[in-house]
Amino acid sequence: IPQFQSLEFLPATWLLGGRMALEDVPLPAGRVTLAAWVKNLTDARQITFSDVFASFVASARFQQARTFGLDVSFRY
Repeated sequence: IPQFQSLEFLPATWLLGGRMALEDVPLPAGRVTLAAWVKNLTDARQITFSDVFASFVASARFQQARTFGLDVSFRY
C-alpha cells in the first residue's frame, strides 16, 4: 500500500543531548559532583523502527521523549 511505503526505509536522525557538571566541590567530609543532563533536547518525535509486512504495518517505535535530570555523587 503506497501510504506505508515511507515506513519501509527510515532516514537517519540526529539527537541533541548534553551534560554540564560541577566536579570535585570540596566539603568538610569529602567531595561532591553535581551534574545536570538532557536527552533529546529538541524533543524529536520520529519513528525509529517499524515492521512493515506486505501491505500493513505490524508495529512502530517512536523516539523517546525529552528527558532531563540531575545527578549528585559524593566521595569521602
